[in-house]
Amino acid sequence: MSRLEGNIRKLVIMRCLLYSWVTIPTLALFYLDRGLSLSDLILFKSVLSGVSLACEIPSGYMADVWGRKKTGIVGCLFWLLSICFYIFGEGYFHFLCAEILLGIAAALLSGIDSAIAYDSLLASGALHRYRKAESRLSSVSGLSEACGGLLGAFLASLSLVYPFYLQLGLVFASLLVMFTLIEPPRNKQGISELSAWQGIMHTVSQVLRRDRGLQSLTLFYSISASGTLLLVWMAQGYMKAIELEIVYYGVLWAFFHIIMAFGSSIAHRLDSVTGSNRMLWLIIFVSSGAFLIPGLTESAVGLFAIALLYFIRGIRTPLFKFYINRITPSEVRATVLSVQGFGVRAVALVLGPMLALVVDTASLSVAFLGMAIFSLAALIIAIRKIQRTGVLEASYKSSLGKP
Repeated sequence: MSRLEGNIRKLVIMRCLLYSWVTIPTLALFYLDRGLSLSDLILFKSVLSGVSLACEIPSGYMADVWGRKKTGIVGCLFWLLSICFYIFGEGYFHFLCAEILLGIAAALLSGIDSAIAYDSLLASGALHRYRKAESRLSSVSGLSEACGGLLGAFLASLSLVYPFYLQLGLVFASLLVMFTLIEPPRNKQGISELSAWQGIMHTVSQVLRRDRGLQSLTLFYSISASGTLLLVWMAQGYMKAIELEIVYYGVLWAFFHIIMAFGSSIAHRLDSVTGSNRMLWLIIFVSSGAFLIPGLTESAVGLFAIALLYFIRGIRTPLFKFYINRITPSEVRATVLSVQGFGVRAVALVLGPMLALVVDTASLSVAFLGMAIFSLAALIIAIRKIQRTGVLEASYKSSLGKP
């Protein structure tokens, strides 16, 4: 195994450390304990999404030009600073700063590990291993979230601040691992020679307008991923609606993420067996059906449907990184992945308020039904665009041209 292939093992360790999210299960309780309200939490999370959305694409371009490793290190430093504001903060301003810093960190770290993994295997002549490697990385993320949720809830039962101390240690350990990564060689000609703004706009234009293949893949992923992103909050509302005991919230959080990790671990095998085109149709019909069930019944059956949505999320994430990476040149890889993340957050920011309005004026069941109809209609439109471009049959040769 070459030194660059050794990056994969280090990235797996980083995923274990960074994606545990031990603070999430009890974050609302922590806010209330510090004298803030639930409405403050919702507002601050909206600020985080807005900051991350604004920084997503520039941070990806920064990673392509300045270096993925350096950008990731800066991202970890912002995250550490954010946690310090959480731990030592005592008022509204401190927590607002914490969310802003966390939003910047999320944008800086977005797509970094996938870009390094792909280019490391490309430079090592082992690109055939990428799809399996990306599935492994996504699987590790799901397992880390599952274990982190259980551990975080246990620590919070002792003190609500303890999960933040653990998160501080995990991010610091990830920073140390990041220093040991080897920046893989890549082509820095073309887009990296433009001014920063010209480079960003050129890549965005390629993804969203001129490159129909990337455009169609980004559209499909953004629609599908935004639905499962909002599912986190919809699932909690559903558990409340069926009067589930609070003690089971953490257990289900772990169960859902284990299911997601299992989906990621077998994604490359399923794709090889079914073929990419059938795989996308499977994602469409399973996702729409799984959103439909909680809309029709308030029972434990709905929880299995939610678990199915997490399974689809586990499958979709590594596969789309594989689809997009294989037609994207190394000099703009992180930027393109950031455009993908930008699309998810943009769709979620539109869908979120609409779903909240439906829940307030109608019910959560109607919101699930609405998501089922929207997912089916929007994803069918997206897959038709994908089929017209023939991007799923594209070779590993980049379809992006020079500016």
